[in-house]
Amino acid sequence: MNEANDVQFITHYDVKPNIATDAEFAAEAIPEIKSSFGLTDMYVDGGYCGKDVTDVADSNKVTMHYTDMTGKKAEGDGITAGVFEFNEDKTVKLCPANVQPIDTKHNPESGTISAHFSKEACENCEFKDRCCIKEQVRANKFSTTENTLKAEKLRKNMLNERKENTSLRAAIEGTNSELKSRHGLDDLKVRGTAKVTIVTGLKISACNFKRFAKNSLRKLTKTLKLPQKDSKQGIVMQF
Repeated sequence: MNEANDVQFITHYDVKPNIATDAEFAAEAIPEIKSSFGLTDMYVDGGYCGKDVTDVADSNKVTMHYTDMTGKKAEGDGITAGVFEFNEDKTVKLCPANVQPIDTKHNPESGTISAHFSKEACENCEFKDRCCIKEQVRANKFSTTENTLKAEKLRKNMLNERKENTSLRAAIEGTNSELKSRHGLDDLKVRGTAKVTIVTGLKISACNFKRFAKNSLRKLTKTLKLPQKDSKQGIVMQF
């Protein structure tokens, strides 16, 4: 949805068997919408959250905005992996207490990131009881994955932008309702992917044409200073 547009046309739709997940729909749709309409931001609910969607969005330079997320979130006020500071090569630079690790590694193939910190430094740390670092015999170990860090970043952005994300995501519900109640999308008389795809496309085209016609009529009414539409009598044109 672009608020700068006078008419909010439906520009993309897809039809799949009901075993397909929302995340599958999104992962396939993002490149096509990006290519056709220059997509930069997508507002979706938690069902569309997933590694494949994130990877496809990143590769197409599309920012995903979620109203919720799947997966387990950190409990309480613990120090999670996302609070650590990382170098450009994705190795650990500093812990939240600004302590450098003794050693650190990043495995590009598995996406794992690890580091060891001095036991003395951890023992005297103010975050000791809340930190995700694990105690070991010689040195304490920090480990995480690239996917975990991405998920934490997305969750943080989601919490900061929840109100805006929810508001923009809710806007699509009006379109869903319009297609179902006024165009019969929830009661199709055909079966089979090919037939359903064609009929759905025709119904969406009808919806788009109706929106265009209403917008054109509204502009004409304003330009010619015609009377506003009466719910019973319609528009009476006076010249």
